[in-house]
Amino acid sequence: YTKRTYVAEGLIISDSARVAIIDYYNSNNNALPADNSEAGLSAPGELTGTSVKSIAVDDGDIIITFNEKVITDETIKFEPSFSDQGVQWDCTGGTLLNVYRPARCR
Repeated sequence: YTKRTYVAEGLIISDSARVAIIDYYNSNNNALPADNSEAGLSAPGELTGTSVKSIAVDDGDIIITFNEKVITDETIKFEPSFSDQGVQWDCTGGTLLNVYRPARCR
């Protein structure tokens, strides 16, 4: 249970990255930012929390890397999918075991 709480922190911290990617996409002819800098975010190692080692943008995807509070260097990857109805984020990628993920990311 505790590890899941720490994973939830990572999802909350990554909200700003999701917003930045959507803004970039809408302002740049449906292109996705290559990295944090292009998305207008701080460097990956500066986007941290109690359980979050880094949050990195990689060609529009978001990689949340956790520290020892969850499992060191395990990740959740958010991949955007844009349509006329908006954006959907698939968070089933990454290396973190399903037992620690929220239901929507399994």
